[in-house]
This record gives sequence, C-alpha cells and structure tokens, in this order.
Amino acid sequence: LDYVNEWVDYILLMGINPGVLGQKLKPFMIDKIAKYRAYSDNLKKPFKIIIDGGVNFQNAGLLHSAGADILVGGSQTIFHASSSVSENLRTLLKMERGGIT
Repeated sequence: LDYVNEWVDYILLMGINPGVLGQKLKPFMIDKIAKYRAYSDNLKKPFKIIIDGGVNFQNAGLLHSAGADILVGGSQTIFHASSSVSENLRTLLKMERGGIT
C-alpha cells in the first residue's frame, strides 16, 4: 500500500476463504484489521476498511472496535434464517448504539 495509498479510498479484507458460506471468521483478522487501521490513521488521506466474510452478530462489535468501517452482512447477519431480514436489521441497528456504525 505504500506505493498506492494516495489513490486508495477503501480496502477490502476477506475474513474467510471466498466461496463457501457459513465459514467462521479467521482468528488473525482482528489483528490484521487493527494493523491496517493504524497504518491508515497515519496517512494524510486515511482509507476506509471493509470486512467481508465471517461477520456475525457475535463478532460485529469486535470487528468495529478493531478498526473496520464497513461490515458486509450476509447469511450470518442480515439474511440469517432465524429471523426476518427486517428483524435482523433491527438487531444490527441496536448494535449500532453500542459502537457499530
């Protein structure tokens, strides 16, 4: 990123191996997000960090606290089978008050 950071607005980090639904977030991703957050915060033009894959209701706050700006919701959040899409969105909005934006 050192060579292109002035042109970067977002970086996308994959929290799982792409292609298979329902995988758990790779444990090292929290540290990786935190490292990219620290790197970004020291730039003249910081970038946003997006995390896709492995995001669920239990780890969303941790991902945000580590420095993720955007969490991509999927089968473990917005489209979780235990509730309707609208109910799952309400759950995420409640979490927003706890620090998720």
